Amino acid sequence: MKKILMLIFLIIGITTFSDSCDWFKENTEYANKMAELIKKARLVNKIYCDTEEKKMVYETVDDNTNEKYIEVGLIYNKNKGFTYQNILNFFEEFEKDVDKLYPWKNLTKLEYENSPKYYNYRMYVYNPETKNEYMTFLITYDASKGTWNKYYSNEFWSGEDENEKKIITILQENGLKETDDIVY
Repeated sequence: MKKILMLIFLIIGITTFSDSCDWFKENTEYANKMAELIKKARLVNKIYCDTEEKKMVYETVDDNTNEKYIEVGLIYNKNKGFTYQNILNFFEEFEKDVDKLYPWKNLTKLEYENSPKYYNYRMYVYNPETKNEYMTFLITYDASKGTWNKYYSNEFWSGEDENEKKIITILQENGLKETDDIVY
């Protein structure tokens, strides 16, 4: 991944953070286990505060398929410039943070077998100039298959300029897929 980022770097030359919002109060056992894991990994200060002023660590259910999802949002860039290079550096940091949040780290075998099928880890980036937040990447873990998939947000990475087009090509060459599954 570092080589990928180096290639990308050669090509490119009113928000609230988690300390101002609350944990979701009526969480499920599995979402609470994820919150424990986040606290243990010391990532609480990176938890994204959603549009309902809740820390994004909760379980959802897809109305069409009835599949259960654990949603975890992590936000980056509280103090740095809003550049492609910084965003891609944050993606590398995000991947390392997700490594700390594997669901099996604090679940028993039985809990893991009965856990939600999907774990969605969403990366958000804050733009200090416009005071806007953007969902940029999504990593999904399928607990039933033990597989990981990585996605880039087609809302953020829209390919509007040449740099973005080149970045999208590199992301795709490295297995990232486009997604419109964007949550705020």
